[in-house]
Amino acid sequence: MGGPDIRILLSQSLTSTFQDELKTLCIELGGEMRRYPHGFSFNVQTLRPLGMDWPFEPDAYPPVSVSVEDLEEMNESTYEQYSSDEVEQIVQIAGFSPITVLDLGAHSNGLISHYVLGALSLYLATKYQGLIDLMGILNDRSFTVWKQLSKEAEVQQAIKMYEAYFLGHAGHLWSVTSEGSEGPWFGHYCDAEFMAWWLKQSEFYLVK
Repeated sequence: MGGPDIRILLSQSLTSTFQDELKTLCIELGGEMRRYPHGFSFNVQTLRPLGMDWPFEPDAYPPVSVSVEDLEEMNESTYEQYSSDEVEQIVQIAGFSPITVLDLGAHSNGLISHYVLGALSLYLATKYQGLIDLMGILNDRSFTVWKQLSKEAEVQQAIKMYEAYFLGHAGHLWSVTSEGSEGPWFGHYCDAEFMAWWLKQSEFYLVK
């Protein structure tokens, strides 16, 4: 079963130094890596390189993948694209035009996979001052707000319900609207400060 995905949008160019830093970090997190186009996968075995302790059973090492690519060269068959309207909204909230995309994915859906991906996105977004695309609507583990939404709910109504649920959070949680196959909808984006806060909540969960 596949797990959550997170994307980090960066303003810096895709340099060899950046790629070497990312590779070194992944080796420190999990050792042996399996390569594939634009990235690699590995089993996370420690969070110490992220400055964090391992909060779960020591034999639970979730497989994750990390890929990196220039935003303008993203392969449409592999990566979800951003519309021009979404890019405009992203520039407004991020304060920069994204150049590089970091895609993080977990290959299993246990809570440990959600936590590890959240911790990794927090570290990378902090280190490289990136914007975190949560790849959908951020729900708590019990899907509290989602269960209350009617099928006829308007976009702004849904956005306000989620804002009310996360009221009092640290950092920023933004709603970026888009036009989907079934009409207008939205997805959540956040900064590193929000992710640090969310990781500490009992109902922590990522988009799945």
